[in-house]
Amino acid sequence: MKRSEAQTVGEIARQLFKDMNLEDQMLQQQILDIWPKVVGPVIAKRTVERYISGDKLVVNIVSAPIRNELMMHRSRLLESLNKAVGKNVISDVIIK
Repeated sequence: MKRSEAQTVGEIARQLFKDMNLEDQMLQQQILDIWPKVVGPVIAKRTVERYISGDKLVVNIVSAPIRNELMMHRSRLLESLNKAVGKNVISDVIIK
Protein backbone atom coordinates (compact mmCIF):
# COMPACT_ATOMS: atom_id res chain seq x y z
CA MET A 1 0.00 0.00 0.00
CA LYS A 2 1.51 3.28 -1.10
CA ARG A 3 0.91 6.41 0.93
CA SER A 4 0.37 9.56 -1.10
CA GLU A 5 0.72 12.14 1.70
CA ALA A 6 3.72 12.49 3.97
CA GLN A 7 3.04 12.87 7.69
CA THR A 8 5.16 14.56 10.30
CA VAL A 9 6.37 12.64 13.33
CA GLY A 10 4.09 14.81 15.48
CA GLU A 11 1.03 13.87 13.43
CA ILE A 12 1.92 10.20 13.65
CA ALA A 13 2.45 10.45 17.42
CA ARG A 14 -0.88 12.25 17.91
CA GLN A 15 -2.69 9.59 15.92
CA LEU A 16 -0.98 6.84 17.91
CA PHE A 17 -1.99 8.47 21.22
CA LYS A 18 -5.54 8.85 19.92
CA ASP A 19 -5.68 5.21 18.80
CA MET A 20 -4.43 4.08 22.23
CA ASN A 21 -6.92 6.35 24.08
CA LEU A 22 -4.04 8.32 25.60
CA GLU A 23 -4.81 11.64 23.95
CA ASP A 24 -6.47 13.19 27.02
CA GLN A 25 -3.58 12.15 29.28
CA MET A 26 -1.13 13.74 26.86
CA LEU A 27 -3.17 16.95 26.78
CA GLN A 28 -3.42 16.95 30.59
CA GLN A 29 0.37 16.80 30.79
CA GLN A 30 0.57 19.68 28.32
CA ILE A 31 -1.70 21.73 30.59
CA LEU A 32 0.68 21.13 33.49
CA ASP A 33 3.61 22.11 31.28
CA ILE A 34 2.04 25.35 29.99
CA TRP A 35 0.85 26.58 33.42
CA PRO A 36 3.84 28.98 33.81
CA LYS A 37 3.29 30.42 30.33
CA VAL A 38 -0.44 31.01 30.89
CA VAL A 39 -0.17 32.56 34.38
CA GLY A 40 3.16 34.35 33.97
CA PRO A 41 6.42 34.22 35.93
CA VAL A 42 5.20 35.89 39.13
CA ILE A 43 2.39 33.41 39.72
CA ALA A 44 4.46 30.48 38.45
CA LYS A 45 7.11 31.22 41.12
CA ARG A 46 4.45 31.07 43.82
CA THR A 47 2.95 27.81 42.53
CA VAL A 48 4.42 25.06 44.70
CA GLU A 49 2.37 22.16 43.37
CA ARG A 50 0.19 21.40 40.36
CA TYR A 51 -1.43 18.14 39.30
CA ILE A 52 -4.48 16.74 37.54
CA SER A 53 -7.09 14.85 39.56
CA GLY A 54 -9.71 13.33 37.30
CA ASP A 55 -10.57 16.21 34.98
CA LYS A 56 -9.62 18.97 37.43
CA LEU A 57 -6.38 20.92 37.63
CA VAL A 58 -5.28 21.38 41.25
CA VAL A 59 -2.73 24.10 42.02
CA ASN A 60 -1.23 25.08 45.36
CA ILE A 61 -0.33 28.77 45.59
CA VAL A 62 1.71 30.04 48.56
CA SER A 63 0.61 33.67 48.28
CA ALA A 64 -2.85 34.40 49.70
CA PRO A 65 -3.41 37.58 47.62
CA ILE A 66 -2.46 35.79 44.40
CA ARG A 67 -4.57 32.78 45.39
CA ASN A 68 -7.60 35.08 45.90
CA GLU A 69 -7.00 36.83 42.59
CA LEU A 70 -6.79 33.52 40.73
CA MET A 71 -9.99 32.31 42.37
CA MET A 72 -11.82 35.38 41.08
CA HIS A 73 -10.57 34.71 37.53
CA ARG A 74 -10.89 30.92 37.62
CA SER A 75 -13.26 30.63 34.66
CA ARG A 76 -11.01 32.76 32.45
CA LEU A 77 -8.00 30.72 33.55
CA LEU A 78 -9.82 27.47 32.75
CA GLU A 79 -10.75 28.78 29.32
CA SER A 80 -7.17 29.90 28.60
CA LEU A 81 -5.67 26.55 29.59
CA ASN A 82 -8.13 24.51 27.52
CA LYS A 83 -7.72 26.87 24.55
CA ALA A 84 -3.92 26.52 24.74
CA VAL A 85 -4.15 22.75 24.19
CA GLY A 86 -7.00 23.00 21.69
CA LYS A 87 -9.53 20.84 23.54
CA ASN A 88 -11.63 20.97 26.72
CA VAL A 89 -9.48 18.66 28.80
CA ILE A 90 -10.07 20.03 32.28
CA SER A 91 -13.44 21.03 33.70
CA ASP A 92 -12.29 23.04 36.72
CA VAL A 93 -9.28 24.66 38.37
CA ILE A 94 -9.00 24.07 42.10
CA ILE A 95 -6.80 26.63 43.81
CA LYS A 96 -5.43 25.81 47.25
